[in-house]
Amino acid sequence: MVSLTVIFFMIIFLFGLVGALRGWQKEIISLVALISSIALFNYAGYAIVNTISLFQLNTASNTTIDNSIINTNPVVDPNTAIITGLTAPNGQPINNQEDIERRRQHFYIQAFVHTVIAFFGYQTMPAVAQVAGRLGERARLTFQKGFMGWCVGVINGYLIVGSFWSFLEYRLTPGGYLQLQPSELYPFSQTIVSRPFIPDALGSALQYPITLTGYLPMGVIPLAGWILLLIGAILLLIVAIL
Repeated sequence: MVSLTVIFFMIIFLFGLVGALRGWQKEIISLVALISSIALFNYAGYAIVNTISLFQLNTASNTTIDNSIINTNPVVDPNTAIITGLTAPNGQPINNQEDIERRRQHFYIQAFVHTVIAFFGYQTMPAVAQVAGRLGERARLTFQKGFMGWCVGVINGYLIVGSFWSFLEYRLTPGGYLQLQPSELYPFSQTIVSRPFIPDALGSALQYPITLTGYLPMGVIPLAGWILLLIGAILLLIVAIL
C-alpha cells in the first residue's frame, strides 16, 4: 500500500502543474472557492453534516468532547495492530463500530460538499478571468504566468487533498475540529487507507501520528484566520481581473 504522505505530496505537485498550465488568474478564482469551503466547514461544519446526514447523531456526540482519552485495559491485536479497550472521558468507546460508522459518514458528507465547491471553482468561475485587463496582461509572459500559476496551484492542491485528509484526521464536533487521539484509527479498512504512525519514544504499543498531520488545513489555522485569508484572496482576485 502506497504511503498516504507520498500520495499527499504527489497530488499537490500535480495540482501545481495544472496551475502552471491554467495560469495564476484562474487559479486565484479557484483559491477563493476553496478557502470559502474550508471557512464554511470551520464555521458551520457540524450543522451542515447534521442537516445532510441520513442518520441522527447520538446524544453523546452532541456534547463537547474532551480532547483526551482514558486508557482502560488497552489491548493490541497482534494481527491488525488495532488497539481496543479505550474509552473517552464521557465513557464512549473509541474505535468501536458505531464510532467508525459515524466518522465514515462524516467523511463522505464533507468530501462531497468540498468536491462540489472545488468543481465549480475550477470549471465555471474561471470565465471571470477572461475580463483581465492591464494588471493581468503584465503576468502573461510564459515563465511568469507559469511560475505564478504553479505556486497558486500548489496551494490549491494542498487545500483540496489536505482537506480530504483533514476529514479523516480530525473529528467533527459541535465546537469545531479536534484531532484524533494517537490510538484512534481512520474509519476505513486498514487495507484501503491507514493512519500514518511512528513508534513512540518508549517503543510502546501505543503509537503517534506523524507530525505532518498537525499542518493540515483543519488544524493549522483557526476560523478567524481562514476568514482573513478569504478576504485577502478576494482582494487578490480583484487585482487579477482589473
